[in-house]
Amino acid sequence: MMKLAKRLSALSITAALVISMSGCSFGKDSSKQNNNTKQSEQKAKKEEAPKVQQDAKKTEQLKKEKEVYDGQVYFKDDSVIATMIIKEGISEGDAKALAEKYAKELKAAHKDKKINVQAVQKGNNIANITIEK
Repeated sequence: MMKLAKRLSALSITAALVISMSGCSFGKDSSKQNNNTKQSEQKAKKEEAPKVQQDAKKTEQLKKEKEVYDGQVYFKDDSVIATMIIKEGISEGDAKALAEKYAKELKAAHKDKKINVQAVQKGNNIANITIEK
């Protein structure tokens, strides 16, 4: 009877060890799979992100404007976007006039695209002009 009890104890301990080891390894495989899934999702999002292409010629022209501290003109999907940071001391009216000028020029050059021109001064958006297709 003692031998049977010792064997059952040994068998129970062995079974418990096998079950606990398989449970631990299962969790590790699961976390690896979750990491792979997350990486795949992040890669897919990057590939789906709209591509932005700068219009170097227009950006250079924009930066030469006396009212502009910095700016950029770029293409994104079916839109042309111009952003400009207006220098301090320039009136809001002058900034809006410059934004309108660029909106009209960009629309004339890109009739099939939506145009958006934004002017920012001291962190405030002082002009936001949109011309639909």
